Amino acid sequence: ASPDEIPKLEYITETLGKPYKIEESEETLKYTYLYYLDNAGPEAGASGFEFKTEFVFENEDETLKKAKVTIRGLSMALDFSSYQTVSPKLELPVQN
Repeated sequence: ASPDEIPKLEYITETLGKPYKIEESEETLKYTYLYYLDNAGPEAGASGFEFKTEFVFENEDETLKKAKVTIRGLSMALDFSSYQTVSPKLELPVQN
């Protein structure tokens, strides 16, 4: 996938490997990756560090619909379901 393309299922699995968990519904596939690092916490009593990513793909064509990452309880989600394949180009005014 190029930087201006949303990756598909094949690219994600080639890059990240086998997922921790796969959930399938009639319309979507959800791939969950879980990473854990022992003794990584700066706070008292921390026994490890958890990094979780979830990717939801369209079942029909394996197009990425949503991505979510959670690091130590802080989550960020991206919704690609309304992404258009033709993106507008930025045109700068020409100065004479």
